[in-house]
Amino acid sequence: MTIDDILPSVGALSHTDKIRLAQVVLQQLAQEERAFMQSEPSQVSGHHPLKGSVTFEKDIVSPIDVDWDVSQ
Repeated sequence: MTIDDILPSVGALSHTDKIRLAQVVLQQLAQEERAFMQSEPSQVSGHHPLKGSVTFEKDIVSPIDVDWDVSQ
């Protein structure tokens, strides 16, 4: 499946469901990032192009609590 396959379905979602989808995708990315950091320590030590930048978990996912009200 490609992004082009799912974009029509995403476009049909309500605003609330689009926000929830974004939250779920960001949480999955955070889990993948953690798994990568744990499984490949030799690849992430030293220079890392995103060092000091926004992290998915701390800066994006954490502020969006599961009880977050999208109507705010």
